[in-house]
Amino acid sequence: MKKAFLFIAICVLTTQLKAQSPVLFKIKYLPNHTYFAITKMGMNIEMDYDGDSTTLKQIKASGAQLPMIMKVQTDMQSDLKTRGYNLNKEVPFTMMIVQSKPTLTINGQVTPVPDAASSQTVYGKYSPNGKVNIEGIQSKTLTDSVKAVVMGLINNIQANVEFPRVPIKVGDSFAQQSDMAVPIPGFDARMTMKITYRLASVNNGKARFNMDFVTNIDDKSAATGMKMAGTGTGSFIFDIGAHYAESMNETITMTFLRPMPQQNVNMKGTVQMVMEQQVTIK
Repeated sequence: MKKAFLFIAICVLTTQLKAQSPVLFKIKYLPNHTYFAITKMGMNIEMDYDGDSTTLKQIKASGAQLPMIMKVQTDMQSDLKTRGYNLNKEVPFTMMIVQSKPTLTINGQVTPVPDAASSQTVYGKYSPNGKVNIEGIQSKTLTDSVKAVVMGLINNIQANVEFPRVPIKVGDSFAQQSDMAVPIPGFDARMTMKITYRLASVNNGKARFNMDFVTNIDDKSAATGMKMAGTGTGSFIFDIGAHYAESMNETITMTFLRPMPQQNVNMKGTVQMVMEQQVTIK
């Protein structure tokens, strides 16, 4: 009986030590694999005005219901198939991206939107240093602007995490910062987003990371009087053997204020972005 208890204790201790051992994380596309991702994205915007009372009366007299509450939902599916390594140790891939037509409601009423549904076939290579290189898009001329749009789609599909180049253990954290457009129609502005990742657990070859988001308007946009700031949380599960995130969720809430000096009012409100993703690797 004592031997049995000792054996169990050793097994438990070994499992705990493995879970606590540092791990070197790196996102890779493995050769001759299929990565099928379903991504659901939602945005909730509440918009109002304050300022000159005469202008506000005119806005309401035009039939506008304030505050204006908008909800947008869109889904995206991607099917990425890799082939074997080429002579440069790159992994060639073909990727089908299908984006559904968004649904839009304004103050509870379904509102028609232009047919924004799209499908793209993308050809590229995944380099040994972890970079995605787009080589072609079916039926489209590969301009810089088109490439930027497709890279934006790919970044939405894959966990765009820059892991440290050294092994990390449970409890360790790291951060990265990115630049992005303000996610509100008609806002020609940029914002920065800082993401802090913390390795929460490692079990059965799967690592769970928690994420904290902090967003702020960039200096150029702030100089115009525009304000935007927010926070958010999320998490993702990383398959260590497959070198890829198999699921991810995030919710970010921001407040904004945009001066409209010609009308002598300010536009203000909140925006919430929600994203869920599930990836199947074969």
